[in-house]
Amino acid sequence: MQKRNSYRATQFQTREEESGDLILSGYFIKFDEETELWPGYCEVIKRAGVEKAVTDADIRALFNHDDSLVLGRTGNGTLTLGVDDVGLFGDIIINKDDPQAVGAYARVKRGDVIGCSFGFI
Repeated sequence: MQKRNSYRATQFQTREEESGDLILSGYFIKFDEETELWPGYCEVIKRAGVEKAVTDADIRALFNHDDSLVLGRTGNGTLTLGVDDVGLFGDIIINKDDPQAVGAYARVKRGDVIGCSFGFI
């Protein structure tokens, strides 16, 4: 099984809902933007390549591509995804009982983490 990762410097926002939920939101992928993965090699993600992938039954949002640091998943509703003309966007409901998830939220809020990456397996 081949795993492929790609880094995208997309801005994420933090917000606290009236319910008290902590939310990370933003674009995971922006379409039709050239990204240099390493010197001399660029990648452009097309909408058609993403639309089918987001129909998978259970997509996970991981922190730092670590399978043990799941921030949210579509299967239980803690990750919601959508596709528009700009790209693939989503909201992650942070588990406030998980110190690592709260720490990830705090890093984004403070500006220490400014981007995200995605991977397909």
